[in-house]
Amino acid sequence: MNREQLMETKEYKECGFHIVKCPVCGKDTLDNYWVCDHCGWEYDNTTDETMYSDANNTTIKEYRETVCTK
Repeated sequence: MNREQLMETKEYKECGFHIVKCPVCGKDTLDNYWVCDHCGWEYDNTTDETMYSDANNTTIKEYRETVCTK
């Protein structure tokens, strides 16, 4: 989804979600455990590339290396 599409979601309009940059691919996504449409990372406020993300069962760095390079 692009920024305009994200702004039309119920989560953005009614639930208080915010548009953020995905820490993996850098595309616009929503916060609050939203799954990025571009790379599939579940946004869980993890920003340290080496910190383990329980929601994604990996680190940002490992995820980017395995998923985004395919």
